Amino acid sequence: MQIFIDEHQNDALIFDKIAGALSIIEITSNLLRLPKTKFRLIEGHSMKCKVYEAKSGIIRLYLFHEENTGRVIVTGGKKGNQKEDIKSVLQTIKDFKNETE
Repeated sequence: MQIFIDEHQNDALIFDKIAGALSIIEITSNLLRLPKTKFRLIEGHSMKCKVYEAKSGIIRLYLFHEENTGRVIVTGGKKGNQKEDIKSVLQTIKDFKNETE
């Protein structure tokens, strides 16, 4: 995640959208619901955890939630790369979970 932020820290518009997506994650962590246009559950995978996408403009932040653990932000991406980013996020989560088990 830090690499994604570092890559865009000099672009004020993109960096503002990253801050907006982080704000959405914070709001939802307090169990407040937002429309799917802002925060959605990614379905159709075999993961035992819930995978989410927070959206702000063209920015997407991907995270997962595991019971009794909390939410972990994995990475970020842009709207045009959503399909590839989601595949990458799911693989990253699988790799992480295999390393920690």
